[in-house]
Amino acid sequence: MINISWQGYWIWLAVISTGYYLVIYLLYYRHDLKAWIHPKPYNSDGIVPASESIIQLHVEKDAERLIDSCMDELNAFFEESRRKKVMKEELIYSLQLLLKKYPSLKDSEYKESLTNLIATQCEDTCLVRLNADEVYHVWLG
Repeated sequence: MINISWQGYWIWLAVISTGYYLVIYLLYYRHDLKAWIHPKPYNSDGIVPASESIIQLHVEKDAERLIDSCMDELNAFFEESRRKKVMKEELIYSLQLLLKKYPSLKDSEYKESLTNLIATQCEDTCLVRLNADEVYHVWLG
């Protein structure tokens, strides 16, 4: 039989609990810990300059919202076009009008993905095959 004293029990309980909460803290708050250990330098006015990573994070979130909005609109457009059975020229013109709402996507890293989605959706949903030149003209709108 193992003989454990109350003092030993409480010490081990404290050690295990501390280790557990330390691991949880490091998993969830490691970015805050890095910022605390390596603080950003102050400028001559004593003000911490805006971190480019925070600005980049906001830009990425805005871009994600924009791309999600565009994707939702494209999906709704393709479903409507499938129901109406539109002609190829009407489809291209309508896509040009739709993409005019999102001028920042024209030069973004998402352009190729959206182009592939448009070509695939045209073929699969609307049963209209667009060649590379026609898909390129969709962005010119």
